[in-house]
Amino acid sequence: MGGPHTVFVATFASPLADPDGFFSATLRGPGRCREVFDFTDGPVEISKGTRVAIRLDEHSLITNDRIHSKRVHVPGWCVGRYAGTVDFTPTGPEDKAGEPFTLGHIAFRVV
Repeated sequence: MGGPHTVFVATFASPLADPDGFFSATLRGPGRCREVFDFTDGPVEISKGTRVAIRLDEHSLITNDRIHSKRVHVPGWCVGRYAGTVDFTPTGPEDKAGEPFTLGHIAFRVV
């Protein structure tokens, strides 16, 4: 739980050994923050079990402006509940590049 200007951090142990790609967190929130937000951390070079942290920062908030068909920054977290997934997107030639898969779920509340 936090406020409109809190930096949330999603931390987890990497289930992958030496992944070639990047981790991201995709969230849906309330009100004007209802659109999907992506926060990426990568590319990374880590071993299985290494602690990975993705900063969920108000300055990185981007939403889709459907009226003007562009991505716009949001000035802070909207009050309410956020929920989403932490995903990994492989980028290496031996992987299925560009096909992300879900590693887990995250949720938090802004008051």
